[in-house]
Amino acid sequence: MLKHSVLSSTVCLALAFLADSSSAWASDPFAKQGNAPPRVAKLTAEQEQAILNDVKVPEGFTATVFAAPPAVNYPVFVAAAPDGTLYVSSDGNGSLGRDPGRGRVIRLRDTDGDNRADEAKVFCEVDSPRGLVWDHDRLYLVHPPHLSAFIDTDGDGVADEQKILVKNIAFGYDKRPADHTTNGLSLGIDGWLLVAGGDFGFLEAEGADGRKLTHRAGGVIRVRPDGSGLEIFSTGTRNILEVAVSPTMEMFARDNTNDGGGWNVRFHHFTGLDDHGYPRLYKNFADECVPPLADYGGGSGCGATYIDEPGFGDWNNAPFTADWGTGALYRHGVKPKGATFEEIDRPKPFIQMTRPTDADVDAMSRVYCASWKGATFKWEGADVGYVVCVTPKDFQAAPLPDFTKASEAELVALAAYESTAGHRRRMEAERELARRGSPKAGAFAAAIRQRRTAERNLVEQFHQIVEARDLSRVGALVTEVGSADPVVSHTAVRGLAALDAADAAFVALDKSVAGNVAASRKPLLRSLAMMHRPDVVSGLTSRLATTSDADVRKDLLAALCRLHFYEGPWKGDSWGTRPDTRGPYYQPEPWSETPRIAAVLAEVLQTATPAETAFLVREMSRNRIHSNGAVERIVALAAHDPQVIPDAVEQLAQAEEVPPAAVPVLVKAIGMPSASPETIAQAIAALARTDSHDGVQASLAGLVRLEQIVADRVATKDAAKKPPADGGAQAKELAAALEAARKKLEESAAVFVAAARLDQHHELLEKEAAAIRPQISPWADAALLQISSRDGGSPEARDAAVKALDEGWNASPERRVQILRAAAAIKHLRWSERILAAVDDPNAAVKQAATATAAALKLTRQKDATPTLASVAANDALAVVLAAQGDEATGELVFARATCTTCHTVRQDQPQKGPYLGNIAKTYRRRELAEAILDPNKTIAQGFASEVFVMVDGTQHTGYVSLQGAEEVTVRNTTGQELTLKAADIEERHKLATSIMPTGLMSTFTIREFASLLDYLESLAKGK
Repeated sequence: MLKHSVLSSTVCLALAFLADSSSAWASDPFAKQGNAPPRVAKLTAEQEQAILNDVKVPEGFTATVFAAPPAVNYPVFVAAAPDGTLYVSSDGNGSLGRDPGRGRVIRLRDTDGDNRADEAKVFCEVDSPRGLVWDHDRLYLVHPPHLSAFIDTDGDGVADEQKILVKNIAFGYDKRPADHTTNGLSLGIDGWLLVAGGDFGFLEAEGADGRKLTHRAGGVIRVRPDGSGLEIFSTGTRNILEVAVSPTMEMFARDNTNDGGGWNVRFHHFTGLDDHGYPRLYKNFADECVPPLADYGGGSGCGATYIDEPGFGDWNNAPFTADWGTGALYRHGVKPKGATFEEIDRPKPFIQMTRPTDADVDAMSRVYCASWKGATFKWEGADVGYVVCVTPKDFQAAPLPDFTKASEAELVALAAYESTAGHRRRMEAERELARRGSPKAGAFAAAIRQRRTAERNLVEQFHQIVEARDLSRVGALVTEVGSADPVVSHTAVRGLAALDAADAAFVALDKSVAGNVAASRKPLLRSLAMMHRPDVVSGLTSRLATTSDADVRKDLLAALCRLHFYEGPWKGDSWGTRPDTRGPYYQPEPWSETPRIAAVLAEVLQTATPAETAFLVREMSRNRIHSNGAVERIVALAAHDPQVIPDAVEQLAQAEEVPPAAVPVLVKAIGMPSASPETIAQAIAALARTDSHDGVQASLAGLVRLEQIVADRVATKDAAKKPPADGGAQAKELAAALEAARKKLEESAAVFVAAARLDQHHELLEKEAAAIRPQISPWADAALLQISSRDGGSPEARDAAVKALDEGWNASPERRVQILRAAAAIKHLRWSERILAAVDDPNAAVKQAATATAAALKLTRQKDATPTLASVAANDALAVVLAAQGDEATGELVFARATCTTCHTVRQDQPQKGPYLGNIAKTYRRRELAEAILDPNKTIAQGFASEVFVMVDGTQHTGYVSLQGAEEVTVRNTTGQELTLKAADIEERHKLATSIMPTGLMSTFTIREFASLLDYLESLAKGK
């Protein structure tokens, strides 16, 4: 029995403690396994206040410490019963540990009404306890790999029985720790359990009714409380931790970032059948997924709840979500908009605290919020975390009724939509009616539909049609595929595909083509492109052969390109925290019709017009259909038709390989008088992947062209007159055009100087730089500066570049001015000492250039009398650094000098490498950043642990994964070099306990410099 297992495991742990005499066990008896048994130890007023100093609530609310160690620790999720009994998922393993005996659910009770728990019991013991919901006599609990009901039959606060409702709805410890796992659990008033799924998904989950499900993504999964009806409700999120469910069954969640890969903390609304795009669609197929209601930048989304209870005033009736990184439980102001919602104001912090993980509200208007203070992702000793109780001041909740003894009429009145009792009481009344089998259960759900928008009800109807697989009602979906409401259209498209309703889609397609109704034609074809059936391919190819309409042909070709591959069968391997985001499939694989589609596309390319060729090559590239013939065709067309050049350049910039025959086209593109900044920048990007003398020369010229475009747009903006009637529209347009050109110049300069094969052309660059031509030569010096500081690459080229720069610097003032301009252009901080020294150059022009460059790079002369970190005792280093003063400009310089750029980026438009640092200070506070730099092995960022790859040929590679693909894995090693390994050639891979970031990285820097580095990292999170 479960009660016996609690006792026996505690005894076993106690015996293990006595048997082990190691120093680690002496200092922490739970260092290797187990967790401290919960017990209530009343806090003194001073102890409680010390915890509450970490908590801030709005005016009109009061906070108390509901529980802290030793009563509870490591609170991952919390669930309140209507009366305030609190169930806490306590997991000392966090997200990365796998030690035995760490997990349990603790039941906390406040028996004297002072909002402080005075009773603590272990309700049940499980590995990785996650989301949980209390319902009458049972606790529904996600505990990877399963979802179970733990039943307390005698009401003594300890579970007597366990029923597994869904098996394998997550991976167990044998596969991976519990990060990005199946997470939170919510219960809707309609009786569905809603599971928040992390993006590592699950393989072959099985409900109690035998229904099986696989999900390779994050999203919302729902199941009945008896384990039946398991289904994917929404998909395409990253790592949501819990869904906030409103009284009207609207679902919201805060998502996690992906460390600079373009997916920030997002706030989602889920409607069913919806795809939010991660990781397959959001980058290159954004029009095919549902966008978030809001994007909050950096942070780390956690648990959620919905509050609709008496006493909350303006804070009431809203979803609340926790963010571990930014340190608050936020209220979201939203209102209906068509089939979805819109955010009407920025989130407001309701409870501010260190590392909030989850919150819940009971039927007495008490909010419980959990903190993970004192730990990161693993065991950090028993004294970690706390739970606070927040209540409205001067509010007295009405007595809680005994729902089991209430009459049916009383329950119906409580559960009514118009009831002011509060959502938790409405919910409990509805659950009691359902338990009794009352025919009046479910009236609330009917009332919801009467108050929703027509668009929202349409989406609900689509979901019901698909769930029932009712093909007789497929016309409802066909009618709305072209809806002006994007969520209605999106859901109708996905619903048609889910029903495999190809015949109905083709009938509607022919009508839309005949009537020239593009609004429905495109979504119908998008739906057909999701149906991998031979007859669908036949239907598309036959229509392509008989139509000459250019727009219709493009849409048909796009659908065929999408059908060329399909998503390959998943075998349960992880895509990690840096998955391939190119889309539209993560694991594109051929199927029976792939050869036929490829032949059709090749045939079309032979006779297509230049415009159709450009379109088709672009679609083939987007869908990752590699075709040398396609690239050759568009390059050949571009060589004779200047109008095709921009399209050809765009495709070459994205192509995996740039053929030598394309170089003349790229060179020609840069020299075209009509070339846009986008085309010039794309040509430079494509040439950067070639080994061409002419390409380097053309790229230099391209940078000059971009500089001139920027100068021209500055002049145009300054000369423009703003008519009073236009409201400044012209000025805004000119400013936007200028900013776009500047960005292309900056991006192109970075791509050019970082080109892998640039060092092979150092002699050309040396010659150009020595010529001191006013426009082109500074860019040659910029390239030499970059080559001279490369840690990898050719040592001979690096030495030659250093020599050329030194000789040039000493040769003439004109060359010094040129090198200074080059350093400013590419923000070359490694020459900071020479730049500052040049501020005193006797030559006026050099002095002026050095002053301007120092200002552009934020370089200042600072007297630094602080000692180096190596001279400070290790135990004192952290305190000394945190007490020191620094400055952002010096910190940026330290960031460069410490070669942090080898493994990190600070802007999202830069190619991502290791952990993204642009918003790192939104997730980690100053102390934590300093600790991570001083001891990189203490907390290794999820997804960036060092791994060893043993290849089938016996070779080994060590580094962290910067991109996880289905067929290839990209690994960055200790020198910053990236290696692409074929997945099929990897015989074994395992993680190391140490970070790739070296210990002692800051030992040669001063205390002030270290403090400045922290200032710089904090400034990035503020958007500076």
